[in-house]
Amino acid sequence: MTKPLVSIVVPTFNRAASIESVIGTVSGQSIRDWELIIVDDNAPDSAARTQTKQAITPFLSDRVRYVEMEANKGACAARNRGVMEARADFIAFLDDDDRWQEDKLRCQLMRFEQDQELALLICHIKQFGYGATQEFTYPVKDDFFSFFLNAGMGVCCSAIMVRKTQFEAVEGFDEQLQSFQDLDLMLRMSRIGKADVVPTTLLYYHLAIDGITRNPKKKIAGIERLLNKYAADLKVKQHKPGKVALLTMKGDFALLNNQRRLAITCYSVAMLVKIPSLKLVIKWLMSFVFTPGMYLWLIDKKGQGNA
Repeated sequence: MTKPLVSIVVPTFNRAASIESVIGTVSGQSIRDWELIIVDDNAPDSAARTQTKQAITPFLSDRVRYVEMEANKGACAARNRGVMEARADFIAFLDDDDRWQEDKLRCQLMRFEQDQELALLICHIKQFGYGATQEFTYPVKDDFFSFFLNAGMGVCCSAIMVRKTQFEAVEGFDEQLQSFQDLDLMLRMSRIGKADVVPTTLLYYHLAIDGITRNPKKKIAGIERLLNKYAADLKVKQHKPGKVALLTMKGDFALLNNQRRLAITCYSVAMLVKIPSLKLVIKWLMSFVFTPGMYLWLIDKKGQGNA
């Protein structure tokens, strides 16, 4: 079979009902020269594995492939396995609950063709959830690494397309990282090659109603690993905003996890890194009285998906 232009890697876990929809969003792309690799991360003996296999079987072909993980190892390991199976020179990642604009692959592939130094591309995002729609744009100029390190968060794996050789050069996703995997990959790849943004909204991201509360322990663990991995970078004056952003988010998730003392400590340390913003001071003050329920109520009233 002829090598496709792009391989699309979709990790799936306990979402058999999403299989048909995710195949639909890929099939609706304006370019047709792709292969889709769905990696099943459900436990081999689970009902979810059986359901996922049943859901995908009618769609299997030379272009739609199904890969089973030998055990549940998480989305990062599933994505890395998918890239190992991929035959194309470019890899696009898609989560099974996200959807693409029909020109997503074409727009990013055109940019790669125009610039042979590119290792990674992202795009703008439209987020739906909490009764609101929000656009996320990324006005990166020259320093991609500093822009996202200082933001303290990445985009979404479904917005990312990479050159396979460069992805392999950084050894793929960090399988020990429990959250913020997209940010970590973006930072590491931007160090060895050029990274940029297609300034168009090409991803539609649905924020689940429980998205902000899901696995706060994993969010905290992910931030702690990032703080350690990029400790040297975060000591530089240029990147102090990144340290503040990560510590503040760690405090947010600690509060959601009913770890008030940890939240207060995170906010306090963040205020010592640089002159604090009014928002951070307010968070620090309110952390003495806020409960997780009050915090979630405030987020819901504001219609925001990010803490």
